[in-house]
Amino acid sequence: MDQIKKTAVFVLSMLFIFSSVFASEPNIDDIELYLINVDVQRHFSFGNWNSRQHLMLRVKAGEFDGWGETVLSINNPNVDLDKTAGDMKKAVGKTPSEVLKEMQSNRKYLSWHPFEALNMALWDIRGKCENKPAVRLLGLNQNSPVNGMFCILENDPSKLAAKAAIAKKDKLVNFIKLKIFGDIKLDCDLVSTLRKSMGEKCFIVADANQGYKNFSDLQNLSDTLKHLSDAGLDALEDPADLSDSEFVELQNKCRAFGLSLIPDVNLRPSWRALEESPKGMGDFYNLHPGCMVDLSDMAKLANKINSWNTRIMIGDDSLIGAACTVYQQIAIACGAAWVEALEKPQESTVFEDCVLEKATYRQQNGLYAVKPDIAGWGLKVDSDALKKKCARWTSTALKNER
Repeated sequence: MDQIKKTAVFVLSMLFIFSSVFASEPNIDDIELYLINVDVQRHFSFGNWNSRQHLMLRVKAGEFDGWGETVLSINNPNVDLDKTAGDMKKAVGKTPSEVLKEMQSNRKYLSWHPFEALNMALWDIRGKCENKPAVRLLGLNQNSPVNGMFCILENDPSKLAAKAAIAKKDKLVNFIKLKIFGDIKLDCDLVSTLRKSMGEKCFIVADANQGYKNFSDLQNLSDTLKHLSDAGLDALEDPADLSDSEFVELQNKCRAFGLSLIPDVNLRPSWRALEESPKGMGDFYNLHPGCMVDLSDMAKLANKINSWNTRIMIGDDSLIGAACTVYQQIAIACGAAWVEALEKPQESTVFEDCVLEKATYRQQNGLYAVKPDIAGWGLKVDSDALKKKCARWTSTALKNER
């Protein structure tokens, strides 16, 4: 009988806690969507991006607002913003905690990219309501400045020196990333050219985006990748379309000549990787923005990887706005080796020009740090200015776009 009473008291206390959390949060009043078009071309092994359409999301709940970002579409400036607003309308009238709970129980609540942007904004409001950093609510507790990684997306070796000069000017010289294309001659030329520009101390990572396809077996692929190592490459992300177990086997082969592997696509979304991805797939694991989808699952995955004494890296999704500071904070809080999600003023300043206050900043040594005692993601934005600067705007309270 005593045990039954104790159990009943525990259940009632938990119900009280959850009801108190929900009661302390205002309901979501509206969700505003700002579309920013970026026309800078980007080269990948799978093709080119001629433009990309960024969604900046502002969720309004009482006196609080929360911000999120995702790449809504590629090469489609006329993407239907009203449809995304309509899909998100089901969150209006509920508390952020209630919606986060629904997202945890229904993985198809939204398609991946809008799901992640909304999830991000809701954690922002949760943090602001509780006056705590969002990363702490997610269970990430480290706080060491993290290396920023400069990324180069060029298929012409003659253009690398100019890109490397930008990295040096910005003091992003410890880690640098290069896109490669599955053509071993071109890729070795790109790596060796960049190595000459950056010197021996720089840690160079290449991302093949699964570009290597014509190999007979893993030994044959390993022999090919050794040429990249000989050209000066330190780590390689997603060399080919591999299963989790093939990644483990290939990493063991590549370790013999000092090349680290980095799984990325295999870790998408975070809830799949949390359940299935094994230790040993690489020396670094890439938690990729836009593909983690649910940040609470991402945080659990990060803690699991750290428990293996394996390093984490935070990738990029060509982000230019709110998600940059979000993923910088996540990188700092999970002890990542580096973060790629950096602001890109050479591509777009539309969002950054409207930022009133931001929690992360770059130190003189090129490392990224976070201010103390922030609430949520610590982001304040002039939404009126952003509404004027963006390509298009709509909200769940409206039927038609501006």
